[in-house]
Amino acid sequence: MAVTTSGGHIIVRKGGVKQFGTDTPFLNLFPDKQVVVTVPVTFPDFPKDWIYGFSRETISVPEGFDFVDYAVGYAIVLSKIMPQEWNASQVIGSIPAGCNYIDVRAFLTWTKFPSATAGSPVASPLNRSGSQVHLQGGSGVLEIGNGFRRSIHIGLSGTNIVLTKYQSSRSIQPVTYSAWGLPTQVGWSYLTSPYGTVQNKIGQMTTGGKPGSAWVPPYRSGPNDPGVNLGPDDHSSNWSIQFIITPGRYNAGV
Repeated sequence: MAVTTSGGHIIVRKGGVKQFGTDTPFLNLFPDKQVVVTVPVTFPDFPKDWIYGFSRETISVPEGFDFVDYAVGYAIVLSKIMPQEWNASQVIGSIPAGCNYIDVRAFLTWTKFPSATAGSPVASPLNRSGSQVHLQGGSGVLEIGNGFRRSIHIGLSGTNIVLTKYQSSRSIQPVTYSAWGLPTQVGWSYLTSPYGTVQNKIGQMTTGGKPGSAWVPPYRSGPNDPGVNLGPDDHSSNWSIQFIITPGRYNAGV
């Protein structure tokens, strides 16, 4: 690699071929060809599974001047996101022929939030209401949750401007479950798969009675099944994004 000067400019050559020179701009942008477009960006809910926790014990409670034993059963249902790799693409505009670069900036509005993730709101490093963000390389992470990420990429396919959405959820959950066995089994069990990441409590039940009485523990599929009784668990998400895309051309020889 040879570095020389010519006419007050720095020139870089490799194998005798000019690779770079301050006399030739590395990048030219064409603001008059700018594309401004507002696009609804939607992400579907993840495939879901449940895990079920059940335990029972005998406790002594004061009754009069004595203690009486009571049997108690506890059950809880948690939602679980299954492993997934998903993407979808759409053309949102075009640039003039001869351009090979785009500068991408955006205003983002989160129009539908997903359910909480492990008890906390889903985070977004780019959700700056009313502020413009610069998508370096055309990419940005939109959402970060427990075991999942969502992102977007703006790229070129010929002269078409293509928006691609991605969502990914991991497979490893650092908890051991048993297979979905008898409804009376104690401990944690999974419905269809041991993989995925736990999200939220979606059902619970506690029942009890004196040992030998007709009380019914909260077994699965029984009359006191905890079911899904704490509201929806929906991780779908919607955005409205205004993209400001400035086409340009870079020196392909560099």
